[in-house]
Amino acid sequence: MKFKDMKMTDYKSINVLIYFKDLVKPIGGSLVYDNNSITLSFVSEEFSFKNIGTKKSIENLKILTHEGENITLINGTILTHKTHTANISAYKYHFQYLIINKNNYEVCSSEKIFSGFKLNCTYFKEILKRSPFSIGFSDEDGFPKFIETNLASAFGFSIIQNPQIQVTDSFTAKSTFFNEEGDLVLKSTPFIDVKYFSNLKFEDMIKEVNNLKNLFSFLMDMRILVEELFLKNNEEQFKVLWSNESSIRVSKKRVSLIAETKELIQNSLPTILTNYYKTDIFQDIFETYVNNMYKAIYVEDFLLSQIILIEGLDTRFRDRDGRDLKKRLEKFVDYFSEDEIEKVNNKIGSEIQLNQGLIDYLHKFRNYHSHLYEQKRKPEIQLDIYTISIFLKELIKVYMLSKLTDQSLLKTI
Repeated sequence: MKFKDMKMTDYKSINVLIYFKDLVKPIGGSLVYDNNSITLSFVSEEFSFKNIGTKKSIENLKILTHEGENITLINGTILTHKTHTANISAYKYHFQYLIINKNNYEVCSSEKIFSGFKLNCTYFKEILKRSPFSIGFSDEDGFPKFIETNLASAFGFSIIQNPQIQVTDSFTAKSTFFNEEGDLVLKSTPFIDVKYFSNLKFEDMIKEVNNLKNLFSFLMDMRILVEELFLKNNEEQFKVLWSNESSIRVSKKRVSLIAETKELIQNSLPTILTNYYKTDIFQDIFETYVNNMYKAIYVEDFLLSQIILIEGLDTRFRDRDGRDLKKRLEKFVDYFSEDEIEKVNNKIGSEIQLNQGLIDYLHKFRNYHSHLYEQKRKPEIQLDIYTISIFLKELIKVYMLSKLTDQSLLKTI
């Protein structure tokens, strides 16, 4: 399998030629991609390679694999450098990005050359489930008569209210693959396609990729990985492999969450995308919410983070008059109906009531941690702190979804 056909979670080791800008001829080396980790190793004569020994990082590096693939490596950091006898040195670098190029093109991360991207993430096949294949049948014997593949947009959504961006869906598909038993296997991969009407730098486009991934992670309420990523400019598209998610463990598939997300996407995805991209009102809120899903966190910090999110949501959507924390908490509590509270309690198996006692506790808890009061002033409550945190997290999700799916929201922003 060549790099152009790989996913982020695949493995490949290959011999390469490395084209250093300060050397006339390329040198040989070994490139390893191992499940979100990119490592380049090579050996050189120290005398002819003396400048490399002082370099702790490499911004861009062009290489050619023995399978004929042109690759640009970006953001390299030296891992090891060992000098042996006869001035022979061994080097090992870790890179953040691996980009497969066509022909002899070299990607420069500082140039404004990218106009869009498309990506596939974990569980996209389940939540964007609409097959691009159609199978026809003969009236005579009932056997399949033909198979057609439609790679045009099947989901049919786009952002039409934003003059800077357009979002659609697309597929890659194979309809001629046979397994070991000789059965015809139809394979397809759904992608979210994002087009910008002005070019962005490489690092800015990567931020956009992460923003969209965070949105879908929120909608699914699960940790996910970017499995395939392509960056585009006006002439071509580039397959990208990266090291950005090497420490992330994907959430175990939960059928109930997949079903909820699929229904949400089918009914409201154009509105969600329009609200999400129309302003930056959601982005830092999403970063905080989603980061809590991906990183290890102490239970008290977890609760503190939920209170901060409640404050942030009030800041974004309040009536523009100032409120202290207790007022903000009271307003957040009043937002939910009894049915919504009962639904959340049933989901997490709790019996928490949104009453004044809980509001007072959250207010004192926030002040205690904000001002580093003496430990004797730390508030106490009979409820489990982790359960309170999960309860608030679920309510915050309900609140955020109500805003994301509100068709009239942008008229008030």
